Amino acid sequence: LEANPDDLTPEYISMLRTFPFNRISMGIQTFQDSTLKLLQRRHTAEQAIRAFQNCRTAGFRNISIDLMYGLPGETLASWKEDLKQALALHPEHISAYHLIYEEGTTLWQLREQHKLEEADEDLSVSLFGTLIDSLTAAGYEHYEISNFCLPGFHSRHNSSYWTEKKYLGCGPSAHSYNGTSRQWNVASLNEYIRGISNGNPTFEVEELDLYTRYNDFVITHIRTQWGMPLPKLRKQYGEELYKYCLRMATPHLQQGTLEIKNDTLKLTRKGIFISDGIMSDMLWVESVSYTHLRAHENMKSDYNYKVNADHVPTDEEYGSTFGKDRLGCHKRLQNGYRTYCYAQAVREHTGWQYCPKRT
Repeated sequence: LEANPDDLTPEYISMLRTFPFNRISMGIQTFQDSTLKLLQRRHTAEQAIRAFQNCRTAGFRNISIDLMYGLPGETLASWKEDLKQALALHPEHISAYHLIYEEGTTLWQLREQHKLEEADEDLSVSLFGTLIDSLTAAGYEHYEISNFCLPGFHSRHNSSYWTEKKYLGCGPSAHSYNGTSRQWNVASLNEYIRGISNGNPTFEVEELDLYTRYNDFVITHIRTQWGMPLPKLRKQYGEELYKYCLRMATPHLQQGTLEIKNDTLKLTRKGIFISDGIMSDMLWVESVSYTHLRAHENMKSDYNYKVNADHVPTDEEYGSTFGKDRLGCHKRLQNGYRTYCYAQAVREHTGWQYCPKRT
């Protein structure tokens, strides 16, 4: 169950104990009151601590907290204070994400108006490194780029996404996955109920071809401590993609950012810091002289744009629709061309973040 700290009153927690919930996840974000106010969070640091303690008193023995770093005005010292307070609570699970400035939000507008500054790359790396060192020293397993747990308390929900487990989503906007396609229900509650009542539920389906499933496999597996099992990659996706993956991984193996142990391809500690680039390098990209953009179902047609080394098209030339689309696009330069990689594993389907800092 996910909950905001300010909602977790003793009465509400007691009510929750009557239901079959055994894990609570609360979005604390930070223990700095001034930053919480800037983030427009309703709770204070004191309320967050009290909510956690109330959950413990009520009998919850599996509690996860969310933290954020790279916050406006944050320093390495203030981040260490946040981590110190988080560890004092001794939660079974901690998720920590770098702040993302989403277009149209108050924080984005303040940044655009130069009223606050985004954390620079050096600070972001220091914050992430401190996160890893502090939590692992306290006995937490760093089992996924943004997730840490005490032994035996990894998130089974999110881990199912990262290990290709099939799932069924019930309710408005709920997503399902059967291994070869994704399905998502209509967002409207009334329309969802009407469809179920009529025996004709409303949903959309996205069929996943071999290359899309391979890209999903790369993005979801390489980000975990379990890594990418190479025999499974070869068996499920064939010799061509197996060899392609190893060829694209070779520079990172030579640089020590990837390693192979027991037929499993994994990030090293050094590789975690540049995981987004490593993953994008191993994605399948069609090597053609025309940049091929795979269109989302609500776009009228594929968008093809011929480019060369002297002209790199702008986002406006590609169309602003793609920048806001449900399907993420990752930019990279390859052989003088700007290639937009079709990245399927987006947060609404998998809880995925490109990490440690997505832009």
